[in-house]
Amino acid sequence: MTTMRILRLMACLAAAAISLGAGEVVPLKPVSAFASITDAKVRSVALFVEAAKVITSSRCMNCHPATRQATQGDDLHPHVPLMYGGRYGVGLPGLPCRACHGSSNVTTLAESIASIPGNAAWGLARRRWHGRGNRCARSACRSRTRPETADGRWRS
Repeated sequence: MTTMRILRLMACLAAAAISLGAGEVVPLKPVSAFASITDAKVRSVALFVEAAKVITSSRCMNCHPATRQATQGDDLHPHVPLMYGGRYGVGLPGLPCRACHGSSNVTTLAESIASIPGNAAWGLARRRWHGRGNRCARSACRSRTRPETADGRWRS
């Protein structure tokens, strides 16, 4: 088995082992913590495994659902009101995401929902990660390293 294959296997196993509980805050190591790793490939894998803690968090998974149904919250419950991304990931005709999600955050008076998050380009991400196990981190890695698969919103 080649070194690259071993490193890829290690990255996949580490990404698969990452499990974030609802609302659990996982501290990330600073980049300086990886400075002592002299092998560039090993350091790259270690940095990506650390980044996978974020990529596989519920904050990311809510916008990258396995289906085109939006989820929300640390427990990834179905979006309220029930929403589907539709063909282009911006809701269905008659109830687009922008009906509630404007260009900026909106404070609410409800106790259960502190605010409705906003962004001018609000919608579901094209790449689906949730429910894919360690494949979600691998998918994120490929989208960042292969220009032909990169989501234009990720690269500037």
